[in-house]
Amino acid sequence: PRHPAGVLDEAHLLTPDEVGALEAAVAGAPVGVVTVERAEPSPEAFADALRSAWFPGEPALVVVLSTRDRRLVTRASPDLLDERWLAVMQQESMVPRLQQGDVGDALLAGVLRARDQLAPAGDWTWSWVVLGGGLVAAAVVAMDRRG
Repeated sequence: PRHPAGVLDEAHLLTPDEVGALEAAVAGAPVGVVTVERAEPSPEAFADALRSAWFPGEPALVVVLSTRDRRLVTRASPDLLDERWLAVMQQESMVPRLQQGDVGDALLAGVLRARDQLAPAGDWTWSWVVLGGGLVAAAVVAMDRRG
């Protein structure tokens, strides 16, 4: 099913103002954000499987913050964002803020950098996926390659 919002805070980590700032930052950009208590079987596998299953062959980015796993995962199609770029962005922009306990600012910093990196790439369309009756959710974005 489609989800009407740009940010899914299933782990209830964000304030309404933080959700609003994130939604404004991701509007029209190929970046989705989700917080969950647990992503199974692992945050990486969850993000990869979700991206592959719902957007096979399409450029897509998934950002998952799993609290019980204490993991932040950013996964993108190889032709969208380079893994090395994602790792550097995460370490420079997100991890220090998470270590200070500022989840909203960490997610916003990463979203802004990803959005800015992808800004020249073209037109984008949001797509959303909710799994497990809403207990486990993830947001993904796919590039709209309409000419």
